Amino acid sequence: MTKQDDIEDALGAREDILLNGQLVTWFQVPDAKITGGPSWEDSPTAQPKQFPSTPILFIPLERVGQETLRNIPNTEVPVRIEQALMPGDVPFVPTRKDYCITKRGVKYTLHSYDEISPSGEQPVLYTMNMYQE
Repeated sequence: MTKQDDIEDALGAREDILLNGQLVTWFQVPDAKITGGPSWEDSPTAQPKQFPSTPILFIPLERVGQETLRNIPNTEVPVRIEQALMPGDVPFVPTRKDYCITKRGVKYTLHSYDEISPSGEQPVLYTMNMYQE
């Protein structure tokens, strides 16, 4: 596979997201700020920043895959994990503290993500694993 093939695949995935995905509100959780007071006063001072109308395509992990992983000793598989795709041109860079809420009110928390950037510059796609709460 060439670099051009990678770019075309990522752009094709972006089209799939826009055609078959859904718009969610993305919440970017800021780092906690230390107030300098007693430990019970240390808390985040800023609310999560909201990004409405963020396109995401959720891809449920097949039940067979979940059942197979569940039978491996010393592994934990969340019951409601889904893979998701998000275009790379969103106005933020995801972090592992972020979450999103769908139009139906379902909350998904970001567990992990990979940035797809064939040119090494602007990402064209994010692949993510998200927990449904």
